[in-house]
Amino acid sequence: MIKLNLSLADATWRQQFKKQGNTLQWQDTLPDTHKNDTDFKTLWDDWLKAAKDLNPETKVAEEAAKWHLNDLPKHKLARARQEISQATRKAKRLTDSWNLLENSKKLKTANDALRRLKKAIYGDANNSDGTIENSKVFKEGPASSRDATCRGTLAANKATSIAAVMLCLCTKGNTATQVAKPCTDFPSVSTEWDANGNNGPTVFANLIKTCPEPTAAPLHAQTILQMVTAIKASFTLQDTSAYLGAFEATNCDGSNAKGVCVEYTDFTHTATEKLDTIPWLRQLRELADDLAAATSAIKQQQAITEKLNEIKSDAQELRANLHQTIIEPKTSTDHTATGSTKPSAQKQECDLHKSNKTTCENAGKCEWEGATQTDDPCEVDESKFTQKTTTGTGDEVETQQISNFKKNDDCKSTDCKWEGESCKDFIFLVNKNISLMVASPAGLVAWQHFKVFCLIL
Repeated sequence: MIKLNLSLADATWRQQFKKQGNTLQWQDTLPDTHKNDTDFKTLWDDWLKAAKDLNPETKVAEEAAKWHLNDLPKHKLARARQEISQATRKAKRLTDSWNLLENSKKLKTANDALRRLKKAIYGDANNSDGTIENSKVFKEGPASSRDATCRGTLAANKATSIAAVMLCLCTKGNTATQVAKPCTDFPSVSTEWDANGNNGPTVFANLIKTCPEPTAAPLHAQTILQMVTAIKASFTLQDTSAYLGAFEATNCDGSNAKGVCVEYTDFTHTATEKLDTIPWLRQLRELADDLAAATSAIKQQQAITEKLNEIKSDAQELRANLHQTIIEPKTSTDHTATGSTKPSAQKQECDLHKSNKTTCENAGKCEWEGATQTDDPCEVDESKFTQKTTTGTGDEVETQQISNFKKNDDCKSTDCKWEGESCKDFIFLVNKNISLMVASPAGLVAWQHFKVFCLIL
């Protein structure tokens, strides 16, 4: 639209994108003469890019010809300029809004959301196979004992991922006093978790074999928030600490007499909001918030895209209407025409503004046809007075079926683009909605573990 807009302008108007006195150098910055002009400030960069694309001047005619606007008489060209100019400004505003929404999204693709989910589960956004590494699921690796690994202050607690929490809650230790089946929802695994945690990856691999078969499901923000709420409700808040799991006394060493748990030793019984600062819970909540924001932005972008496509369709219809009015019908059995000419009173008013472009354009029914701001005629804008209706059996404007184009060179219309081995309709601006389906093998594993973690609480 910007290129079409510029191609319809006078050659003298396009000269301002070249430095004065040097037609070989571009005026890359907005000239001081236009620094207070809203249109120029908004569109200068786009106009400049279009001017470069339309250089040399032969490309100007080629661009107009793509839209069949290169052979219009002066009064029709004036109307085309006005319509395309208005459409271009509207499209620019909409496109800027679309880009603002795009830049505001922290999640731009489904993979972005999946990476964030993997980070919360495995401590590794790039995890691809569902296995774990001690140095990633635990903060700086596990400690020398189970209690030291699973219990500590919020800042020092080593269980910083969902996988780590699952090991702390659902595995049997290797001493006689250890709880045999810490998680009643799952059978005991065949491998016991060593006190120093070194065999964590093997134990975790066996643990997840007991999980239900995963099913692909949409990942919605509300689903994650419901899980976060359920997990928080499962915490027990005491006077000096908060724990998840079973706690009898003293610590979380996995024994019958003490506890199988994850404990934060610097919480109070009123510190409900502090639960949101636990690393893996915080990551899940932030993911839900960003997912909700991205979903909202996508819906707004889709609405904008529809409006942009309407603008393109309107421009195509304008082209056809303008082109049809200058083709003489070969035969006609019923021909009627109604119209009006330039009102003399309006012409006199426009003549009063012939030395000032701004007052001319603000008059309402006048248009500026000059190359400068002060020295050209201010003419009556016929598009605001003349309306012509023609009916009959004359020749119609011939339109080409895009799918008939079989060669890349033929597919040069503004209405189409070449894709692969065929010519296809061109859409002004396409937005591919983020698919919120966790569908990759790694994604299914991540989703499975997340569901398992919620089930064991």
